[in-house]
Amino acid sequence: MGTVRYILAFGVLISHFNVLCGCHVPWVVSSYFRVGGFFTLSGFVLLGSLLRGGSAKNFIIRRAWRILPSYFFVVLMAAIGLVVVSELPAADYFTSSGFWKYLAANLSFLNFLHPDLPGVFTGLQERAVNGALWTMKVEWQLSLCAPLFVWLCRRFNWNLVKAALVVIAVSLLYRWIFLEIYIATERSIYEILGRQFVGQTLFFFSGIVLYCFYEKLMRRRALYFSIALAIYVPLYLFVNNYYFLILAFPFLVSALTLTASLIPGDFAAVIDRGHNISYEIYLCHFPVVQLVASYGLVARIGTVGAFVVCVAGTLAAAVITYFTVGRMYLRHKPRPVVPEGQNVAV
Repeated sequence: MGTVRYILAFGVLISHFNVLCGCHVPWVVSSYFRVGGFFTLSGFVLLGSLLRGGSAKNFIIRRAWRILPSYFFVVLMAAIGLVVVSELPAADYFTSSGFWKYLAANLSFLNFLHPDLPGVFTGLQERAVNGALWTMKVEWQLSLCAPLFVWLCRRFNWNLVKAALVVIAVSLLYRWIFLEIYIATERSIYEILGRQFVGQTLFFFSGIVLYCFYEKLMRRRALYFSIALAIYVPLYLFVNNYYFLILAFPFLVSALTLTASLIPGDFAAVIDRGHNISYEIYLCHFPVVQLVASYGLVARIGTVGAFVVCVAGTLAAAVITYFTVGRMYLRHKPRPVVPEGQNVAV
C-alpha cells in the first residue's frame, strides 16, 4: 500500500508542477485519480482499524497524532521561513495582519479564507502558499465520520455495506447537482463546492465498501487489478466527458487504487524502512513548487532541472518534517484491543 501512496503523492506534485510552472511532465495517473485515491485508501484502512478493535477515542487520538503534528509543522515553517522571499521587511512581515490571518486560517483547516502571506509570491498568478491543504480539512472530517458511521451501524444494526452505498448515492447526487449548476453558471465556485467534503465521501465510502469484501479481494487481487486497469487505460486515454469524470470515474479510481495496493511486494517499504513519508510529501510539495516558479527556474535551467529541484526540495522538506514531528504518532499508537459483542452487520 505504501508504494501506491507514493505514486499518488508524486502524482499530485507533478500535477501542481505542471500547472504552476507551465510544464507538461507526464505521470501514470490522472488528476482526477490522485486525491480521490488517497481518500479511498483512507476509508479502506480506517474501517479496518475500527473493526479490528479499540475504542473510538483511541482511534481519534491515533488519527490526530498522524495528521496534526506534520500539518501544523508545515504551516508554521512556511509562515516563518517564507519571510526570506517576502517583499516586506521582516518586522513588517511578522507584524502584518496578513501573517496572523494566514496562521489562524491554516491552523484551523480553513486555508481558503486566507491562503497567501504578505509580500510572498506576488509576481505569480497563483499566490497561495500551499494550495494542497484544502484536502486536509476533508481528510479530518472523513476521519471523524468513520467512528460515527461504525457506531450508527452497530447501534441500529444497519447492514454496513448497504449503509455505505446510501452515503455514496448521496455523494453522487451532491456532485451531480453542483456539476449542473457549474455548467449552467460557469462559476468556478460551484465546481469547487462539488469536490468538498460531501463530494469526496464517494471515494472514502467506496474504500469502506471494498474493505467489507477484503477476503475476496485478496484471493483474486491480481485478476481484479488487471480488469480495473484494462478498463481504466482506454477510458483515461479516449474519454473526456465531464459527467463521466465526475460521476462514474471515481468508482474505477477506487477499484484500481485498492486492488493495486493489495498486490504483494511493497517496494516502498524496502526503501523507507517503514517510515512512509508520502503524507509529508503531499504537505510539503506545493510551497516548494511555488518557490521554483517564483525564481523562474524552468526558464533558467529547463523543465528537467526545475523538476529535479522540486522533487529534491520536497523530499528534503518531507524527511525533515517526518523525523521532526511526523513519526511522533508511533509513540502514541494504541495497541488494538478486540472488543467483545460489537459485531457489525455486513
